[in-house]
Amino acid sequence: MRIGLLGGTFDPVHCGHLAVARQVRDAETLDRVWLIPAARSPFRGTPHASPAHRLAMCRLAVRDRSWLEVLDLELSRPAPSYTIDTLRVLTETHRDAVFTLIVGTDALEAMAAWRDTDAIFAISEVVAVARTGYAAELPAGLLRDHPAAATRVRILHDTASEVAASDVRRRIAAGDSLEGLVPDAVAAYIQRHGLYAQR
Repeated sequence: MRIGLLGGTFDPVHCGHLAVARQVRDAETLDRVWLIPAARSPFRGTPHASPAHRLAMCRLAVRDRSWLEVLDLELSRPAPSYTIDTLRVLTETHRDAVFTLIVGTDALEAMAAWRDTDAIFAISEVVAVARTGYAAELPAGLLRDHPAAATRVRILHDTASEVAASDVRRRIAAGDSLEGLVPDAVAAYIQRHGLYAQR
């Protein structure tokens, strides 16, 4: 089975995440894509919403998409969340699976600084989806320090969506509509729990 892994804080999960998941699924002929909310990224601050809220929103977002699933693996471990730890657990528990790590080209630029980058390339393929403002090519530093990137990373140049969670949070704080930015069930959940409202 070929499985895509899309990690992130999902603070909140939005239509851009879902579009990227579908784009990579179709381009790479994946059987499934798993969303993996992080407890906290090593490169970012504490998420605005709690782990429980972010997990609930992810589950609502995938509810009508049989090919998408949410794993709470990283939320059950102490923060910060490291990709290599997750990959090692998954390769042990799903020995017949072939994993494709899904990132944006913004994350690709930072990948040389990730924990055990070479081990990530040994365990999984990496597909990077082009993001506006970031080079749609392998960063020179990543290639220099981790030559395996040349054969283990593929870049998809057709950007699926440019939605950003930070923009969604700003719109919520301003009282603007979220139509088309997050799934309807997620928008209702955010409103019901008063998430991201300006304080």
